[in-house]
Amino acid sequence: MGHGVRHPGCRPRCRVTRVTAQQQRRLVRAIKTASEMALLPYSTSAR
Repeated sequence: MGHGVRHPGCRPRCRVTRVTAQQQRRLVRAIKTASEMALLPYSTSAR
């Protein structure tokens, strides 16, 4: 899953990851779940 995450707390765009819209929704949901479970760091600072 580290492939889809550039910065902590940052959701990648479809055109960057080259996935379909459905895959993008699943990826975002997986990233959110992982950050809530503290598997991924969560950053509140904006770029």
